[in-house]
Amino acid sequence: LAAAFVPLLISPHYMMRHKNHDPNKPLWFRQDVDHFDVVEDTKKHKKTKKWDQRYYIDGRHFDGPGHPIFLVIGGESTLERMLYPFINDHLAKKFKAFVIEPEHRFYGQSQPVGSTLVNLPSNEELAKLLTPQQAMEDMLAITQHYRYNELGCSPNKYSKNYCPLITVGGSYPGFLSAMMRLVHPEIVDIGYAASAPLLLYSQAADQFGYYEVVSRSAERSSPGCAFAVKTALRDVVDEIVESENFMDVASKIGICTDTVPEYITTPEIFAQEAMMIVEDTFADANMDNYPPNNDTDMSQMCQIFQ
Repeated sequence: LAAAFVPLLISPHYMMRHKNHDPNKPLWFRQDVDHFDVVEDTKKHKKTKKWDQRYYIDGRHFDGPGHPIFLVIGGESTLERMLYPFINDHLAKKFKAFVIEPEHRFYGQSQPVGSTLVNLPSNEELAKLLTPQQAMEDMLAITQHYRYNELGCSPNKYSKNYCPLITVGGSYPGFLSAMMRLVHPEIVDIGYAASAPLLLYSQAADQFGYYEVVSRSAERSSPGCAFAVKTALRDVVDEIVESENFMDVASKIGICTDTVPEYITTPEIFAQEAMMIVEDTFADANMDNYPPNNDTDMSQMCQIFQ
């Protein structure tokens, strides 16, 4: 990647343009749909399709070549604004750094293929294009463009105009941050990975192990919660699967039927999706359930079932 960019001398125009840019105003970067679509005998890229990736920048505190770049990694959700004010307002100010935050491919408005419900990507496309490797290449492409073509940084690590790159992520983005440092040490100088599920992605940990932690946390907030939730959800799943029209059940449990995606065509799929929403909601509530007590969102959710 580094060889693909030629450093430019930074100009006052670039400096002012980035300093005056609203950090929460999205920008768009032209990406390859498939970064690994290459001709094996020549190792050259084919004429791959392109798409526009949404991203954000904060150049308010950047003091020119020689200062660091923070790459804040977007994860498995839409990105409507920049995350982590601590980075933008404190670390960037302290180190006079530039901040870049791309939205992860296939989330939010960053859709390489199949951008509508009637034009969903196939499982084959997702298996090939929705991967950590593709996501890392997306984010490094944006970063390298700014590093050398916008900010005027030197590619020579021993130069006073070299801009160290620090990747930052939590959870799955934390995994990407660690992998970027591991896979591309010539590009990434520091990788900060918070709560990165490295053992999960290496398949050395149970993929459902976190839900055991959620259950224990819920029990501490409201004893008997886990049994009450499990019993209620089993009854709901049975009613969905056994119903002649699962949309009737959706309406009974408060789901607007006109919002049910078109790919949900059977009671079984609907039950799986509904249970996933409940699971993810409890998992999110668990992150704020500290210390566990009876005055948290987790406890209130438990009371609904109890």
